[in-house]
Amino acid sequence: MPEIQIKLDIERIVNLVQAFEWVKVGEKIENGKVTISFEKRVSEVDPEK
Repeated sequence: MPEIQIKLDIERIVNLVQAFEWVKVGEKIENGKVTISFEKRVSEVDPEK
């Protein structure tokens, strides 16, 4: 699989996860294995308002 295709898939996953209030904090590629780290964004907004 071309590297550009993998990159596009990663971007799609990142965008999807960010839509659920998670933020990408790191990305590591070694031995063809991709590891992406996310952490929950702490929102200051009251979700009930």
